[in-house]
Amino acid sequence: MRRPASVGLALAIASSACATSPDKARSEAANLAGERLERMVSWEQSTEADREVDRRVRELLAGELSPEAAVEIALVRNPELLADLENLGIAQADLVEAGLLDNIHLGGGPRFSLATPTALAWEFDAAVSFIHALLIPLKRKVAKAQLRDVTLRIAHAVLELDTHVREAVFDAIAAERTLEFRQAAAELAEAAAELARRQAATGVAGTLNELKRSELEAAEAEARGALQLAQVAVVEAREHLVRALGIFGKDVEFRLPKALPKLPDDDPDLGELERIAMRQRFDLQAQRAELDALSGAVRLARRNPFVQVDIGIVGETDPGDPTSLGPFFELEIPIFNWGQADVARAEAMLRQVERRLRGRAIDVRSEVRVQRARMVAERRLAEYERDRVVPMRKRMVELGQERYDAMLFSVYELIDLKIREFESRAELVEHLQGYFRARAELELAIGGRLESSIKRYARPKER
Repeated sequence: MRRPASVGLALAIASSACATSPDKARSEAANLAGERLERMVSWEQSTEADREVDRRVRELLAGELSPEAAVEIALVRNPELLADLENLGIAQADLVEAGLLDNIHLGGGPRFSLATPTALAWEFDAAVSFIHALLIPLKRKVAKAQLRDVTLRIAHAVLELDTHVREAVFDAIAAERTLEFRQAAAELAEAAAELARRQAATGVAGTLNELKRSELEAAEAEARGALQLAQVAVVEAREHLVRALGIFGKDVEFRLPKALPKLPDDDPDLGELERIAMRQRFDLQAQRAELDALSGAVRLARRNPFVQVDIGIVGETDPGDPTSLGPFFELEIPIFNWGQADVARAEAMLRQVERRLRGRAIDVRSEVRVQRARMVAERRLAEYERDRVVPMRKRMVELGQERYDAMLFSVYELIDLKIREFESRAELVEHLQGYFRARAELELAIGGRLESSIKRYARPKER
């Protein structure tokens, strides 16, 4: 049964709209990233989905903003990531266009006889490029490789965002915790300097000379300066996190955990991380996909004939004569431009991508080694600070208190010990922050979570 023309047109439009939708590529990128991050990643686009996203974001912001919660918000709110997602739509549209025939070229017009001005004739023609139609399969193959390239780059962008958001949360928590220690140290330094000034004013300074009072006042000034810098660091860290999350208004008043996470008991075996990174880094896979696309482009440029052929029909009507209709073809003769520049350009771009891929592989291996060394060093420093320095400083304060109670220690010496304890705790926070940042960067360097990546690509042990 023949469909009405209007129905056929509607179906064609609907089919075209489905073909240009990037939902499949969007879902693939989400699945790739979600597998590496061990979390659900989704970018559904509908009114109901948007309402659910808003509800979930408000729910997460109502509680303490953990690194995992922050990443979940950023995945649906970060403006840069959402803008990059549109590249999937562009690549999908290019794929659809690569599979379409060229539009039919129509031409024609009236013809007037000079002998009989009132006689009016008509000439018309319709043509389509025959050669371009033969190249559609190869053009689609190139476009598919380009879509694969974009999909992998989006997946890698998700991993980068995950790393940067977690680092921003660690930085913000560390900044707030450090501010607490700087505040306590500044209050003690101010109390010591104020006590020294009062003793000097009342003439009961005892053995506290002018030099010592000056040292206490200098320490007070330094503590106040450190406190001011710590306050600015809190603002900067929170605002950096706000930008990564893509939130504004009252949403920026989120609460952070009171402390950084504890160090894990141990780290997995880090011996094969370079090999793992070579196998699973999305950006390397994307560059390989780009290489495939350019290889196809080179083949396309070489196969694209320098002679362009259009085929079609031509018709003519004259008053009193029957209408004539017949085939025709047009031939483009390559006298000046026979495509040598297109081939040379495509070959140069192919060599360029090959060399960049080789260089990127070298960079990735180096990144893995650097972040692995940094993470190990920060763990050792944090463990030493936690297990040796902080307990030692705490014990020194206890011993100083005993000597002070026995009138063998001055209040200034006791305050100095307490300030040093706060400083050691601030240094512990700094090393914990460094460890978790290095771990996040190492996971980005290998392209996935440490434990799951090592399990996934672990070589079987020899018996």
